[in-house]
Amino acid sequence: MESGSRYRYPILRGREKADVAVVGGGLTGLSAAFWLAKSGLRVALAEAKTIGSGSSAYNCGILAPCHQMMYARISDEKGISAAEKFAQTHIEAIQSIRALSTNPGFSFELQERNGLLAAIKNSETAELNHETETMRKVGLPAESVSFSDASDPGAAFIKVPYVYRINASRYLMQLACNAEKLKAKLFENSRVTAVEVDAVYTESGSIQAPYIVIATGYPIINIPGWYFLRLEQKKIYLYQTEKRHDSDHVIMAADGSYTCIPGETNDLWRINGGFVGTQTGEEGILTSRLRIKKKEDRIAIDTYAPDRIPYIGRYSSKTPNIFVGCGYGGSGLAGSMIAAQAITAQILGLPSAEFDIYSPIHRTISFHDLLRSGRQYANGLFGGFGAPRCSHMGCCLIYQPSSHLWECPCHGSRFDNIGRVVNAPATRPVHLHKRK
Repeated sequence: MESGSRYRYPILRGREKADVAVVGGGLTGLSAAFWLAKSGLRVALAEAKTIGSGSSAYNCGILAPCHQMMYARISDEKGISAAEKFAQTHIEAIQSIRALSTNPGFSFELQERNGLLAAIKNSETAELNHETETMRKVGLPAESVSFSDASDPGAAFIKVPYVYRINASRYLMQLACNAEKLKAKLFENSRVTAVEVDAVYTESGSIQAPYIVIATGYPIINIPGWYFLRLEQKKIYLYQTEKRHDSDHVIMAADGSYTCIPGETNDLWRINGGFVGTQTGEEGILTSRLRIKKKEDRIAIDTYAPDRIPYIGRYSSKTPNIFVGCGYGGSGLAGSMIAAQAITAQILGLPSAEFDIYSPIHRTISFHDLLRSGRQYANGLFGGFGAPRCSHMGCCLIYQPSSHLWECPCHGSRFDNIGRVVNAPATRPVHLHKRK
């Protein structure tokens, strides 16, 4: 079997036994499977479609300690020690991926790039200065710089260290290949439909394991955990310019609304669109200013925590043997490695205090976010008379002609034209009729 090639794994049939069952074969699931297997644990992974598919397949390949302003807000809200942990875990994750790129068993491209955080509005300049000061305090040697490029609408900039361009698809397949070499069992076309304390179930099989890792992007267990109240999903649109600009900088908007990635012949723009299930236009708020000529026929889904800090660790206080990694908000490459390292340490009983900032158990949802989630759910339940209902929690689906998909406005599940699940948290198909 050729290293790094695209090949298929079997469907899960019958009963498998493992030390850890991993649900989801994207960046988080594959990183966790590799790291856990490397630690000597027996791992079995079930992927709903194909390994490395879903949003992970559309990753833009930017590895960075942040994709927007983060550190000043974390320091202001949670203290400087929390910002230090956030920085240190990201640096360690990036260094781990760098180490893998030089490992004889791995083969993927990793190139260091100049990274810039850009303030779009003049009013954001003061915030950017505060971000620079905080990043320096937590060990990231950031600096304010002058930069002029016609392709970027920024008003002020921070030079960000530890920014790399990675061949994400090859990295994904290398993780799968090396996890398999370490005796991890990988299964495709095996959507998990139920999770119990010590087992996960698909339509044709099950995995019994004392530990379970939920790595589905949007967690598929509603209670306990209550992640349907603690997460939101946004569409990410990918565009390309017809020609390449002179700059070799990776430019990231301070508010997270876009990332510009230089290419060999053109630039790739990653633009943060509206919430899944809304009727917002695909063009986003920036495309008219950026003169983007060519649109890539790709749409990714990013999942966000309200405070923009990922949920990584034990799923809930009532399920100490179930773990989760989600809510990376555009930082899936670094976030997935952090999740793999944190979850492996916690399963093995190793010191893991540096990952406390990500703990889902110790994070509460604000009244504002709870009210927003409740209003969104209520609108979804009663907002589309006669529309088909989502199999997750019964919201009325919205048909999107541009993507030919049915989308849930409540929690972001998506279904194709015959009702099959495209995106979690739904695990079962829906019955569709002719109404669109």
